[in-house]
Amino acid sequence: MLFLFNSTRRLMAVNEDMRGFSQFLLLLFATIQVAHAGPPPRVDLPASDILEVLNPIVILEGSEATISGSVQPSTPWAETDWGHLQVALFDDRGELIKRVAVDYSPRPVPHRFHSSYQPRSHFSVTIDGVTQSVRSVEISYHDGSISHLRSMTDD
Repeated sequence: MLFLFNSTRRLMAVNEDMRGFSQFLLLLFATIQVAHAGPPPRVDLPASDILEVLNPIVILEGSEATISGSVQPSTPWAETDWGHLQVALFDDRGELIKRVAVDYSPRPVPHRFHSSYQPRSHFSVTIDGVTQSVRSVEISYHDGSISHLRSMTDD
């Protein structure tokens, strides 16, 4: 019986050593992953009299960039128009990598006249084929719908 007790204690000690070693390896791999990742991109939000971009999130993974967030009227009591957002990705030298037009939903931003609640709309876009390192993202409001842009470029 004493032999079984001592064997169990030794096995538990080995398991504790292995657990400590496993935690060390996990921390080491996480540190290496963070060291290889560049700094997060800067997000620029040019001022707009119509819409304010809130809580932008940028996720860079492989050759994809996913950008999401919400918008609300810059002036709480103002009506919004049928505009759209443009998301632009820039490299280390500030040169444009890619620019896309993005709709927010619902459009126009809902307006409640008799409420203190400030309504919001949301947007999200995934941009494929990003092969350069992204250092900054610009999200800006523009008048006109995306379908209006497409009809202008089709002519």
